[in-house]
Amino acid sequence: MLVEYPKIYLNKLKNSSLYNSLTNNYLIIGLLVTLFLLSIHNIFFFPLFLLSTLLIFKQKKVLVAIAIGIFFVIVVNLVIRNNTNVTLDNIERISDVEVYSDYQRLIVRKCGKKIILYDSNMTDIKPGDTISFNYTEKEAYSERVEGGFNYNEYLINNNYLNKTYTINNVSLIKQGFSINLIKYYLFKYIDKIFNNLTRTFIKGLVLGNSKDFDDDFYDSIKDNGIVHLFAISGLHIGLIVFALEKLLNRFKNKTKVIVIMLSIYLVITSFASSILRAVLMYFLSVINKKYKLKFSSSDVISIVLLILLMINPNYIYNSGFILSFLISTMIILESSLIKNKHKIIQALIITASSNVLVLPIIINMNNEYNLLSVVTSVLFIFLVSYFYLPLTFISLMLPFISKVSEFFFSAFVKISSFFSNYLSINIICKEVDKIGVALYYTLILSILYLFKNGNIKMIYKKLLIGTFSCFIIFLFLNTTLKKEVHFLDLDEGEATLIIDRECKALIDTGDGKNDEVLKLLKRKGIKHLDYLILTHPHLDHVGGYEKIKEDLKIDNLVVSFYDNSDYGMETAKLKSGDMFSCGKNSFRVISPSSNYKDENDNGLVLYSEIGGLKMLFLADVSKRVEEKIANLNLSVDLIKIAHHGSSTSTSPILIERYLPKYAIIEAGRNNKFSFPNKKTIETLNKYKVEIYRTDLDYSIIYKFGNGKNRFIKMSYK
Repeated sequence: MLVEYPKIYLNKLKNSSLYNSLTNNYLIIGLLVTLFLLSIHNIFFFPLFLLSTLLIFKQKKVLVAIAIGIFFVIVVNLVIRNNTNVTLDNIERISDVEVYSDYQRLIVRKCGKKIILYDSNMTDIKPGDTISFNYTEKEAYSERVEGGFNYNEYLINNNYLNKTYTINNVSLIKQGFSINLIKYYLFKYIDKIFNNLTRTFIKGLVLGNSKDFDDDFYDSIKDNGIVHLFAISGLHIGLIVFALEKLLNRFKNKTKVIVIMLSIYLVITSFASSILRAVLMYFLSVINKKYKLKFSSSDVISIVLLILLMINPNYIYNSGFILSFLISTMIILESSLIKNKHKIIQALIITASSNVLVLPIIINMNNEYNLLSVVTSVLFIFLVSYFYLPLTFISLMLPFISKVSEFFFSAFVKISSFFSNYLSINIICKEVDKIGVALYYTLILSILYLFKNGNIKMIYKKLLIGTFSCFIIFLFLNTTLKKEVHFLDLDEGEATLIIDRECKALIDTGDGKNDEVLKLLKRKGIKHLDYLILTHPHLDHVGGYEKIKEDLKIDNLVVSFYDNSDYGMETAKLKSGDMFSCGKNSFRVISPSSNYKDENDNGLVLYSEIGGLKMLFLADVSKRVEEKIANLNLSVDLIKIAHHGSSTSTSPILIERYLPKYAIIEAGRNNKFSFPNKKTIETLNKYKVEIYRTDLDYSIIYKFGNGKNRFIKMSYK
């Protein structure tokens, strides 16, 4: 009787009115929960959430009631997460190790949180080991450059403690076991056995690890719109399940074996959100089939979504998670409509509709869109699905064929490069703001609702589709810019972006690390620069030049008269007394007046009035040049302090002569010299200059126009 009771209870449950009212409607609950969470992050989603809730409440109150119950679980989860105190001790057990070229990340798990320890000494530590160490703690930074990578948000959304720990004096106390040893030794095996390109593809396609991709290859797959093929997903799970079912065709317990293998694959891939979604969908599909639960495919994906969001509500702010669910849901909903069409037509329809569905997300991830990617990505989908993905799995299991694999992987790199260089039409797209994202998805849901409701006249449907089409065109063509000057917080070096209605000028490019300056330009929708000024040819000022020149049009390149570097394009070589205009802004060259035989002192010093402030940009000149500048008759409101605030610059003579109101110090976050120097700060404080410094304030933005001039610190935004 005890054995039969679960079956009896399950049959009663399946025959209940509540169960049947939920069947085929979990997608609606998933929509309400998603809109609820999006409204927390983006208030402009709230009207859509409220309207959807009211419409659904009129038709099926029970769905709204279930959604409210899930809201409650999510809110309780968020409260617990936000109020859980986690502290790091000096002795901890390491649960995972992620090795990079010049450092490794050691992962500690405590109180449901993951803690990252950065070890630049590359100590020999394995998952499961217990270590003793000293550490330096820092708060995780948020956006250092407007719209840039928010490390604090990344940590929170991925269930990490939002602090950074740099460790030293590490000693091993004892070795231990962790399930992540499987992944650790697998990566060691791959690094040892395989050649460079085969290793790269195995890690990328099988394990979703793209850290070995070189910049050119990554740029090419990004241009071709196929980065997602190297992010492990349902495609990988489908191939694994297909292969295992064929191999275990006559094995009685093949489903259990597949479940075990997929569970191991989850561990190896660090429970990546897209793979977790696909594996859980397979597990639920197996349960659905075995117990005849009558769940549709849309029910299955929606239930998995709800489970994951109740476990970790912050998943909703993870781009990979959102893309995975949006595209998978689109495929499920379209499958019945296109099942009788040719596979190529199916792939084109799915690719096109998926691109439309995730357009704002893709734009905000890349700020660039390849208009031909809908067509070209279909070719790559077939290549990867039917050849390259199986080849990588086979190469991993049969390493002796790696020489053959290397040839085919090399061919893929060349094909991708060819398509990127000759068969792509890339458009730089301005970042879509929160209002734009909310409006975009409001229009999509409105279109779906109108077409589902047969009583609404076609004229309204056409009007809405026309509005939606115009909105998509606007996303591609929008170039509206605010009047701003950005003094950027970069890893090393300086870059200052000046934006006016008729002038887009960049002074220096920083060291080029992570393309921070280029990404900002693209987020702003800047397709060309009126002026690029390179003050002097040091890497921390010109390191990003080549990539900017490659991706953007530069109308005028300005360098110092004494700079003999080859920049690969026509340059205007200027010295003291020269002037140039960018829109209504005039720039006067203050220095160099002669050849100082020193690249810093030969750097361009510029003077201009921007947004009502008279600004002096001092490049990296030393005190001897500054003291010459002090003899000029200038009116100065703001000085961009020379040489990152080093002791060689910021002459008291210059500061006393001009008494600026503001000083900007672009320190360079990872500089080796602890810029700015204490003496520089003392000099500025002595003359009561208001100091903005990127090492404390992150990027500083001076907004002007309409009589509302103000400074904004990204650290407080």
